[in-house]
Amino acid sequence: MRLGFQRGFAMLLILAVATAGNLHLPIVQAVAWSRMYSQYRQHYPAAVALGITLSGQYPCALCKFVISAETERSKQSDLTTLTFHELLPLPDIHSVVAVAPSPLRSWIWQETKNSLPKNDSLPEVPPPRLA
Repeated sequence: MRLGFQRGFAMLLILAVATAGNLHLPIVQAVAWSRMYSQYRQHYPAAVALGITLSGQYPCALCKFVISAETERSKQSDLTTLTFHELLPLPDIHSVVAVAPSPLRSWIWQETKNSLPKNDSLPEVPPPRLA
């Protein structure tokens, strides 16, 4: 039961993201074209039905919906672009001054001396243990 709920929620979330990004419009357009083709195919040969369907001269209700949604989206994107440029105007290219990078500081690596005992003798290695 819980796994079905999680899958259903995931599908609902994917559908919401796709709808918010207008990714549903190509699917709606494909459904509209398939419905139009099947209706025209009843009265015309396949090549003629396909030509009428994809010509754009006789849009159905779903095609008109897709067209209006795409024009609305383009209006909103134009408005967003204008608003962005009004809020954050770009500087004139001639007024930009080049800044020289700061000089790099050199680092000196000091080698460390071995830290052996003062008497220069190493401890004795114990004999191996028998298991």
